[in-house]
Amino acid sequence: MWTGEIVAYMLSTTIRRDVRRETIANLAATDWDAEPVVILDQERYDDLKLRMSDNGRSLLLRAISGPGDVFLFLEDDLAFNRSLRWNLERWPPLLERPLGADFYASLYNPNVGSLSEDMDGETYRIVDPENVYGSQAVVMSVSMAALILRDWNDVRGLPDIKMSRLAARRTPIYYHLPSLVDHRQAPSLWGGVAHAASDYSPDWRAV
Repeated sequence: MWTGEIVAYMLSTTIRRDVRRETIANLAATDWDAEPVVILDQERYDDLKLRMSDNGRSLLLRAISGPGDVFLFLEDDLAFNRSLRWNLERWPPLLERPLGADFYASLYNPNVGSLSEDMDGETYRIVDPENVYGSQAVVMSVSMAALILRDWNDVRGLPDIKMSRLAARRTPIYYHLPSLVDHRQAPSLWGGVAHAASDYSPDWRAV
């Protein structure tokens, strides 16, 4: 069982206060047993996409200065599996990762496809980073976050694209099977297309 500290950081904005409150309440209804650290958009830019990128970078900067070797990157419009912490602490890709090693994974899968064949009883898949989108619930090592920040401007796009493509230079991209997080249907700030997890299970619990 994973016994390291995992802090949850949540991206949000002042205008999404009600959406954020619902998501924090949803997290509190699980076994996570900790408040997320909310990273609010500082509104330094007029362009919404620039603001999203700036806020994502701010979250990573906060995470690498925080406790623990691994952290959880969350958006603010989510539903959660009731045994979120239990399942994450027993997840093979995290358990088998050497302390300090780079790591990048998602607990939310909007049907991005797979590079690895799904097998009975398996709780993860490895995906093609070029198909990855969405940063609803990402589990990341502090070392990975530091490398992503270093090379932030190497990849164009919003944080979900930047982070996944940069992470793929150093590590496979893991997806939890089934999804432990789903995307609630709240209005997009920048007009993005609505999507949801293809295999979300609110009740699934690891043996």
